[in-house]
Amino acid sequence: MKNAKTTTRKAPRALGESSAARSADTGRLVRQRTATNTRARHADTDDDAARLAMLEGFDPAKATVRDRSAVAHIEAAVRAKRAAEQDIENAVIAARANGVTWTEIGAALGITHQGAIKRYGHRRAVG
Repeated sequence: MKNAKTTTRKAPRALGESSAARSADTGRLVRQRTATNTRARHADTDDDAARLAMLEGFDPAKATVRDRSAVAHIEAAVRAKRAAEQDIENAVIAARANGVTWTEIGAALGITHQGAIKRYGHRRAVG
């Protein structure tokens, strides 16, 4: 049994179509694509011009001023959380120094003893 070979053929020319006609079609296609790319470049330029005009018209005196108290509250809560985490670490270190087991420490933290060891087993007291 012979292997069937697949061949790719060009589309047959239309009756009376010359290679010059095909070249003209190809030329038209290239011009269309070039025109599309040119329009896209001009659109980018127009967008840039609009952005520049918007920035040049910006007046900081008219800008919306927001109340920073909500953000300040978040920042204060983050600082309190970090301080609490440091207190927990120091308490774990002190508990271990006094012979408290990792199982007891894990129970106090609400995690397993393996979790307590993983989180605090390598820590040293700070401040």
